[in-house]
Amino acid sequence: VVGAGPLGHKLARALRESQGVICLGYFDDRSRDRLHPAAGEELLGRLSELSDYVRSHGVREVYITLPLGSQPRIVELLEQVQGTTASLFFVPDVFGISIIQGRLQDISGVPVVGICETPFT
Repeated sequence: VVGAGPLGHKLARALRESQGVICLGYFDDRSRDRLHPAAGEELLGRLSELSDYVRSHGVREVYITLPLGSQPRIVELLEQVQGTTASLFFVPDVFGISIIQGRLQDISGVPVVGICETPFT
């Protein structure tokens, strides 16, 4: 999991509990004292070390949980990991937004997150 904050920790817990996925740990550039308490114990390295780790450990899935404001770093990570065999997933941080009946849609290849949809359509 890229990003050892609350969203990354929540995702790792959900993957373990509902999918039976073995989460190896987290990659984050922040110091351990700024990470989610449980994530600090499973910190595998900095973002710049992700690609090498994925290759050397046969990682099959990478989940990016960085905030949207980190777009340049996200694009850089995608370029680094794209040459591996790992599947890449971006997890948008929408937990700070009140979502009523939210769902993910695809409009001609463009991902759209429904935040509040009216039942009167």
